[in-house]
Amino acid sequence: EIDPSWNDDLLAFLINPEAILFGNPVLQMACMADSVAANTSTPIDLLFWCMGSWGSSYPLTGNKTNDTYIQDNAAIAGKFLYKMTRELLLWDYGTNVCGPVIWPVWTKNNFRMHIMKPVRDFTCHPIGRSGLIWSSMKNPSPVPGNDNFNWVMFRRKLCCIGWSP
Repeated sequence: EIDPSWNDDLLAFLINPEAILFGNPVLQMACMADSVAANTSTPIDLLFWCMGSWGSSYPLTGNKTNDTYIQDNAAIAGKFLYKMTRELLLWDYGTNVCGPVIWPVWTKNNFRMHIMKPVRDFTCHPIGRSGLIWSSMKNPSPVPGNDNFNWVMFRRKLCCIGWSP
């Protein structure tokens, strides 16, 4: 295992102690606004501790308990994106034209997710969009091996192309 904090909530808390700040009920109530925004258009970037209808980004582990298996899996993929950003391993190419920005807080609007397996989707969706909108028939239960999901992550990238005569 490369990162032991991915499967251990306590170890992840020791690495990211700010999780106790974002775990309070008042800040979690703010996630309702992010959920509405993610389901109508795009998530609110200022609420970086929220993942819309998928719940909280914290703790930054692969543990998630929600209503649906597919939405949980999407949330785990989103948490991994945020974890990579938080550890400065994933740079932001969508905010600066001429180069990446190294910032420990993710910009959710720069990412889109597309389910590729077990059943391919035909559209991308933003971080936090409810599984009620897009997850229908994406995990047919009688087929063995359907508990493995593959996601394609699309990331916005601003480009700096110089003009030459």
